[in-house]
Amino acid sequence: MLKKIYFFSIIITISITCLVSNLYAMQNPAEQKAEALMPKEEDAFIMEFVHAMKNPKVQYDGKKLILNSNPSSLTIFIEALITAWISGSFLVCIPRIECKKDFLYLIIFYIIFAGIPIAFLIDDLDAKNNHNHPLITLDENGIKMEDKKLKWKDVELLKKEVNITFRNSEKVFEKQCYKFFDKFMTLLLSLNSNIKNLPINFNNLQVVLEHYIKTYGEKIKMENKENIFNEVNVTTKYIYSPILQV
Repeated sequence: MLKKIYFFSIIITISITCLVSNLYAMQNPAEQKAEALMPKEEDAFIMEFVHAMKNPKVQYDGKKLILNSNPSSLTIFIEALITAWISGSFLVCIPRIECKKDFLYLIIFYIIFAGIPIAFLIDDLDAKNNHNHPLITLDENGIKMEDKKLKWKDVELLKKEVNITFRNSEKVFEKQCYKFFDKFMTLLLSLNSNIKNLPINFNNLQVVLEHYIKTYGEKIKMENKENIFNEVNVTTKYIYSPILQV
């Protein structure tokens, strides 16, 4: 009996993996071309930017630049694998249940531990196969990232920070960040190079941000900072000595 259950759990794992692969294969090749409406009177720079990206996740409707969420295939595969593994383990445990109370505990355990990867998997599959899944939206009024919305007129100061770590004179880590503040120095929004599922690289995003700020946020003051960290090996510990350059 247990051998049959183990075999069945393996079949489930393979089926889920194949389903994920088929969803990618079902994508219309035409959808892989950039989809954007380009009215002649609108922002020529943004139109040129969208054409240059050649990415269906980067869209421009004539008023808004929309950067849609673009999860990696590896992330989705791992989420599917975790979901299949938890589901298989759940099926293996069922025959060993001796009372209804234990079965209830097992279901609660499954909902808690399988619910999270399943939710991520569904959301990422939807984002992967649906070009209308906005991550960041920019227009003449401001920027919106998921549930956070910021108007250019409310921004007083923009700090651009670059944190670089060197080890033995070689760069081993770099993180870039944009921080938007109001006139009371309250942090309104922070964008960094670790943004999940960004369809373009962070350097591309910087170009677009600076274009919108220069065009529509003329009163915004900009401040650039570069933090350099020298990493020195001392036995098994690390000492970080920051050198601040403004």
